[in-house]
Amino acid sequence: MLVKLKNLDIPILFILACFLVISTFVIYSATYGTKYQGLHINNAVMFLVLLIPMLLIACMDYRIVVRHLSWILYGISILLLVYVMFKGMTINGSRRWINLGIMQFQPSELAKVSVILLAAKLLEKRNGDTLHLFKDLNIKLFQQGL
Repeated sequence: MLVKLKNLDIPILFILACFLVISTFVIYSATYGTKYQGLHINNAVMFLVLLIPMLLIACMDYRIVVRHLSWILYGISILLLVYVMFKGMTINGSRRWINLGIMQFQPSELAKVSVILLAAKLLEKRNGDTLHLFKDLNIKLFQQGL
């Protein structure tokens, strides 16, 4: 893990730091003298808090996730999408969020990542051959007895 930490892309980290500085200044200038004054501090704190999971994920071997967790993440994302359809939080006329108390979660973002991971797993099994989504999904579902 330390080897991967040493191999992080320094220009990308520099760009992220630039985004942090620019966005903090923009939020500060937009909210100065309003009831939202101080919101720029939330931006900086949230960036620093989420930097830790970002670094952990960057150091993780993605092949483990693709090989062992892609079907699980895909199933969880489908369940969350169905949940949102019936019990989701409506904002501005659209039902897309799950209220987690301190924040709202949009399951479609997890679904995007899980579909990509599942497609990677299915393509890995085919060794670069064409992917037949419905045929591959049916075979996998019948093999597991679902």
